[in-house]
Amino acid sequence: MHPADIAKAIHDASDNAEKQRLFEAIEDSSTQAHVLSELSSEHALQILEGMPIIKLSTLIEKLPRDDATDILGSLPQETVLPILRSMAREDAAQLKCLLTYPKRSAGGIMTTQYVAVPQQATVNTTFEAIRKSASDEMISEIYVTDDYDKLVGVVALRTLLRVSLKARIEDIMDRDPIFVTPETNQETVATKVSRYNLLSIPVVHPNKKLAGIITIDDVVDVIQEETTEDMLRMSGISTAAQDDPQFYASGLQEAKRRLPWIFVNMLGSIIAGYILWFFRYTIQEVVAIISFIPIITALGGNAGLQSSTLIIRSLAIGKIDQRDLRKLCIRESWVALLMGSICGGLIFVVTLVWHANAMLGLVVGLSMTLTFLLAVITATTLPILLKYNGLDPAIAAAPLITTATDIASITVYLMLATLLLTSLT
Repeated sequence: MHPADIAKAIHDASDNAEKQRLFEAIEDSSTQAHVLSELSSEHALQILEGMPIIKLSTLIEKLPRDDATDILGSLPQETVLPILRSMAREDAAQLKCLLTYPKRSAGGIMTTQYVAVPQQATVNTTFEAIRKSASDEMISEIYVTDDYDKLVGVVALRTLLRVSLKARIEDIMDRDPIFVTPETNQETVATKVSRYNLLSIPVVHPNKKLAGIITIDDVVDVIQEETTEDMLRMSGISTAAQDDPQFYASGLQEAKRRLPWIFVNMLGSIIAGYILWFFRYTIQEVVAIISFIPIITALGGNAGLQSSTLIIRSLAIGKIDQRDLRKLCIRESWVALLMGSICGGLIFVVTLVWHANAMLGLVVGLSMTLTFLLAVITATTLPILLKYNGLDPAIAAAPLITTATDIASITVYLMLATLLLTSLT
């Protein structure tokens, strides 16, 4: 079986003992290491629980540096130190260095296994360096350094295949490579790799000294992790354990995480209820008004959530920023007016058939259009404003937009009905 398929089988096993039995059934230690690299940290810890230090060291030495760092970072400190002591000094030193970086930073996901050559090298000597490399990572770019190990350029492997073996690297390299620093957030790394269509990206210290690289497979993992996290946050669910529902936090912890946003919705509902009470005389005069309150609030809320989801996703992948706010508001306003007009026209026809009241149909249709417009503008601006004020729009936007839309839609609808009350009765 492919290591990824074995990892999936271990992931689906019913308990820790079965996971460990499946892992022990793999005879080749290199395959075991490959399977470990395919597992989440949570499942890898379950596999490694109780394993002798010598065997742990052997497995971790066979892992790519970034995967080894992830696993070591999840192990108890009293286990990590004996593992590092039993490893080769150079490997242990590299892992110690990687463990100092925050987990969700470029330094935390980079590997120190890459191919670098001096700028005076020829294509022929570069191929020799590739052949002698012990890197387990995919080699797509060769990094070019000066005499002080500072990054001065990068050359793609496909470029090397197209030129003479005698050509000098400094003559064919890209002298303006895209790079990140070890402290760069992993989400920013993913955005850069996506924007510039990179297969790997170098990580350099502030003095431009090359520290490591991040490859596309790790970036894909980051994108998946960040997307899952945003989806869970939008739902008000814990992100403490994203891989499997059985690792979610306790019921009390989950309730604490979700209740604040439920309280926001409850407050909004109380305000909406007060508005209904405020306009009670209008409702008493024209009872048919009640028929369309659920329709207006539901459609307005959904229109707002559609816009906010698109905006939050675009913010997450770096497609838009604060400068795009005006353009986005104009575009989304046109979309809202178009959708609101169509839905308002349909509801006008429904009102004529249902209540035989053209003026009520006009009030409902106009309210629908205005509600769509208000909901979409709120849903477009709020995530961007939250993002650039240091708040996470994935957590806060949905409950705030839903609450604001409910209040606005009921207010607009009943105000119009009150203003046109004499025509409705």
